[in-house]
Amino acid sequence: MYKRQALVIGIDIYDHIDPLKSAVKDAEAIAQILETQGNFKVTRLPYYQSEQRHHVHPMPDSADAMDLKNLTQAIEKFFNPAGKQYPDIALLFFAGHGLSQELFGDYESYLAAVNSNPAAEIWGYPVTKLQKLLKASPISRKIVWLDACHSGALTRDFPNLINSEYCLISAAPDHDVAKEKNQQGVLTKALLEALDTKNCEQKTVTSHDLVQKLEVISKRDNIQQMFTYKNSDQPLLLTGEHFIPTEETLKICPYKGLNYFDYTGDDPKIYFGRGKETERLLNLVINNRLVMVLGASGSGKSSLVRAGLVHKLQIGNLTSGSWHILPIIRPVNQAGDLPLNNLEQALLQQKTKQNNLLIVDQFEEIFTLVSDRDQQNQFFQYLFAQEKVYRVIVMRSDFFPHTQNHRELTQKIEKNLFSISPMTADELRQAVEQPAKQAGYAIEPSLTAELIHAINDAAHLPLLQYVLEKVFQESKKSSDKQLTLRRYQQLGELKGALAKKAQQLYDNFSDNERTTLKWLLLELTRLGQGQQDTRKRLKLSELRQNLSHAKDLDKVIQQLTTERLLTQDQNAANESVVEVTHEALIREWGLLRTWINENRDFMRWQEGLRTRIYPKKSCPS
Repeated sequence: MYKRQALVIGIDIYDHIDPLKSAVKDAEAIAQILETQGNFKVTRLPYYQSEQRHHVHPMPDSADAMDLKNLTQAIEKFFNPAGKQYPDIALLFFAGHGLSQELFGDYESYLAAVNSNPAAEIWGYPVTKLQKLLKASPISRKIVWLDACHSGALTRDFPNLINSEYCLISAAPDHDVAKEKNQQGVLTKALLEALDTKNCEQKTVTSHDLVQKLEVISKRDNIQQMFTYKNSDQPLLLTGEHFIPTEETLKICPYKGLNYFDYTGDDPKIYFGRGKETERLLNLVINNRLVMVLGASGSGKSSLVRAGLVHKLQIGNLTSGSWHILPIIRPVNQAGDLPLNNLEQALLQQKTKQNNLLIVDQFEEIFTLVSDRDQQNQFFQYLFAQEKVYRVIVMRSDFFPHTQNHRELTQKIEKNLFSISPMTADELRQAVEQPAKQAGYAIEPSLTAELIHAINDAAHLPLLQYVLEKVFQESKKSSDKQLTLRRYQQLGELKGALAKKAQQLYDNFSDNERTTLKWLLLELTRLGQGQQDTRKRLKLSELRQNLSHAKDLDKVIQQLTTERLLTQDQNAANESVVEVTHEALIREWGLLRTWINENRDFMRWQEGLRTRIYPKKSCPS
């Protein structure tokens, strides 16, 4: 059986409905690009043969016409083939009339057959029936593109199919019409341009690329017709060179260590285990303009919002609308600007005719880094005033009691709180095994079982990524391409790996360098006020002002950065900013905990002094 199969249907002439001008030509054009650039075996319906090849037939005989019986049999046989051998991927393209009737206050949509006749209550093939067929189909990769009126019913309420990959695109929402322009369907014209790899830099087009390209074309050509989409998390190769999931293709370690998963680059390809949680957040956000995401430190809040929510919006995981992601901000940026200034700068980048999404990550900083109550209230009031913008606030749950001191904040968010759920054993298994698979590596079942057993707290998720990152790096040194329990145990297991690496670095430093390391990490720690201690950012230039540690500072920072225990970024003024990569280091390294506890009184005095010096500014550190 051919692994990549497509069924392309085009209908121009109808018995009881006005004819179309472009559906047959559109279907044939799609068929040809799928054959020449997508390596699909294409079945055309209806068809005729000329010059030893098939074409979509503009005026077939009645026996071959796509009446309701033939249309139904063709679609259902395609997605539910006889026997036990199935194609790897199945693509349906339909160009023709779409019909809609209102039933009990809702729309029921149909793909019109040649003999469709609404006056006689003969409508066509129900789109809801196609939804159910896709859900039950034994084929794991399914694609449906409908260039027909009212076809958006396909993407409306379509379930998130587990262990299935799909790309659904329709020409118009369920209540709207699709159009022909210059003898071509508007959606088909855009699809043909987006699928063509001739002018494509990467020489391939995936289902994720396709949605993004369609959005660009819609804006460029001012297309008023609203395409609708629904994509699975994993992209499907459509045209161009075949995608092979190897480490060389990803060009990254498939585990993030102490860093969050972002929505850019290859991060979404290795973000696993949070599919249901992402869907839950997605549904809350699209129905509410203000949502607060709460979770413990290390529970994966930033990753869920970035690699989960934002990625799904970008790849077309909604039934309608185009989303523009504003720059993701923290209350106090790396330049140390006042919170209100930071927020205003982000909102200046809104785009018209799009859903603008603003994300404020690490929202607890409005309480830990901003001591002035007036500045806090100004920030809240301006944020709440942006009612046309979708806003997602991400905050550590142990800081939620601080919101009770601001009545308006509490009133605005209390109905739209999203608390991150703990990962199930199956979700943890996905997070452990699937990234390795993307890189062409296997994992010993005993290692997976040991990791799932060891994780009993949300705060352990960064440690999971960190230890897997180290196991993967060790595995790359051998030829077996397998992550093993033995390597995991040698590294110190889940709780010991991070502390063991930090201690090794400390032991390898000279006495002066150890003193500098201790001072540096204490400087980068902010004491909690009834909560866990947190990290804070400092400009490298500020750190260098301490002449006692200037000699060894750069070497210590470089070593810690190489091991990803520290992170260095550039702020808007092109200044280097340093911070602990994740608070897991503060929690898990016993020696650092000892230093903090021994110096807690002095650190509180020092922090109070800074507050008195800068009473009307956010803390400069």
